[in-house]
Amino acid sequence: MIPLCIDLDGTLIRTDMLFESAAALLRQKPWLVLTMPRWLMQGKATLKQEIASRVSIDPALLPYNEDFLEWATAEHARGRTLVLATASDRQLANAIARNLALFTTVIASDGHTNQKGVTKLVSLTALYGQDFAYAGNSASDLPIWQGCEEAILVSASPAVARTARTQGNVTQDFPAPRLLYSAVRQVFRARACQLILVAAILPTMTTHNPLWAAAALALSCLTAGTLITRDVLSLQQDRATRRLANRPIASGVFPLPVAFFLGPSLILLALILALILKSR
Repeated sequence: MIPLCIDLDGTLIRTDMLFESAAALLRQKPWLVLTMPRWLMQGKATLKQEIASRVSIDPALLPYNEDFLEWATAEHARGRTLVLATASDRQLANAIARNLALFTTVIASDGHTNQKGVTKLVSLTALYGQDFAYAGNSASDLPIWQGCEEAILVSASPAVARTARTQGNVTQDFPAPRLLYSAVRQVFRARACQLILVAAILPTMTTHNPLWAAAALALSCLTAGTLITRDVLSLQQDRATRRLANRPIASGVFPLPVAFFLGPSLILLALILALILKSR
């Protein structure tokens, strides 16, 4: 059997380790956030390494793609060689590999080289030529699928999946779970925000003052943004608590990169609305 090379972010796990580690850094060592732009200027691989070296993440609590992990575990039991090939930093990749005890080799970013896309393909072909299978999920994996014997799609978007299938070597497809409306409502704490809006719209209907509705919108954005930011910063704590582990962000159902920027954006929008109202 040819080796099975597996991507990490969005494939083996339903999250992104750069954003996981950045969230951990913001919670554990928030004073270092001002240093992150300087690390990024030195390259994305450097940013990943600097963050990874300063945070503690329990790999056992990460939201694994269970269907795919079960299949990969069965392949390992059959005697197949499994390789973890990821653009995440080596420190985090090694910790995950040790936790799962499935991988013979780990290919990961090392502070100098960002193992993504064509760079990852070069590393894999140096070891196996084209005689390997590759499981991935994103557009950056397309050149790797093109350069390997077997392409395995895991949680790929419809557009990426269509492009990958044109290459004719797709042998497995593990579709992405649907982002349910209920999960989106839970992320935005829709019930709380609706109550705030209703409480403000009722006076607006009697006083015909639109400022009430604008104030309610600002308060709703502030509430949702604060709670989303709280969910991002408390990922590991939520996952360690059975009652909170199934929250959309903690479980990986709602994309962490989206939540990472959505929370602060809503808070900023609330502040802008508040400044506009203050000037009226």
